[in-house]
Amino acid sequence: PDGGMEAPIAGSHLSPFNYDISSNQAKMAEQAVARVLEDHLELSDPVEGGLSVIDIKAKKADKDVLVEFSTTKKINTDTYEVEKSADGRVFELKKEIRVIKNQVEGSYHFTDLNPNPGENYYRVRSTAHSGRITLSKVASVNNIAEIENVRVFPNPIISNKIYVQSYNLPGGTYVIKLLSSLGQAIYAQSITHSGGSFNHIISLKTELSKGPYLLHISGENRTLTRKLIK
Repeated sequence: PDGGMEAPIAGSHLSPFNYDISSNQAKMAEQAVARVLEDHLELSDPVEGGLSVIDIKAKKADKDVLVEFSTTKKINTDTYEVEKSADGRVFELKKEIRVIKNQVEGSYHFTDLNPNPGENYYRVRSTAHSGRITLSKVASVNNIAEIENVRVFPNPIISNKIYVQSYNLPGGTYVIKLLSSLGQAIYAQSITHSGGSFNHIISLKTELSKGPYLLHISGENRTLTRKLIK
């Protein structure tokens, strides 16, 4: 019959009997399983989790990266864990921060003194005493350092040659561009450098018109922009 099962009992002299699981019992069992799963569910959206809404931001601070995050709901935990990733997929723990007690809203920060070249990804993990995990959204910052110890001359430009020198340029592939005030590339060349002393001559086919120009060098997660005048 609907809603039950027929279960035979060993022995030919006994008749089969029916047993029922009521809809209320089934619903209660379903809710119990859901509660167990909910208590240990790892969430990708902290807003839906209802434990703690985490707003996270990351920005460059000189050569470091400043990570700031805030909570808008009280969470039953003792620490927040700031995690970092180089690819946005695999994260590692960088810092444990104690929760501000007896305060529903809290603001926290962490300074990464050793950001990776290129993109850096950060998120905050909070684990409730029940074992439930909440993850913040991911914040990222591009750590492109300025190329240091580069000399560009003459400036003002006096001929069709511009000299670029450095006594200690890290090895790698660099692109050197000379741009007009409208952003048009007047000169562009890719150069592979082994590291150390660097000397390059930009030889222009025609003499430049009077006005401002930009020299842009990029490569190996580093960049340099210099204003030139003719």
